[in-house]
Amino acid sequence: MESDRQSSRLWPFLIGFFAPLVPAIIGLLFLPDTSSGAKKFVFLLIITPLVAIGFLIYEYTSNKRVMMYGTLLVFLLGISFVVWFNLFAFSGW
Repeated sequence: MESDRQSSRLWPFLIGFFAPLVPAIIGLLFLPDTSSGAKKFVFLLIITPLVAIGFLIYEYTSNKRVMMYGTLLVFLLGISFVVWFNLFAFSGW
């Protein structure tokens, strides 16, 4: 009985974790090819946190707490990556 409870919580968490990444992946597939990958990288950095905010609002209003944790994790990872990118990419490393 214990394993059923854990698996039923894992699936919504994974959906919440990967759902904000789906529009970014689809966008990267249809983005025109450029000589540098900077355009694709900036698109990925911008779209993922925006989609995660939309999912967080939906999950909060519909009271899907476990799914909200996965989306919150993706949002925090995305924001921390943006901060890291701004600190080290433009500092001359």
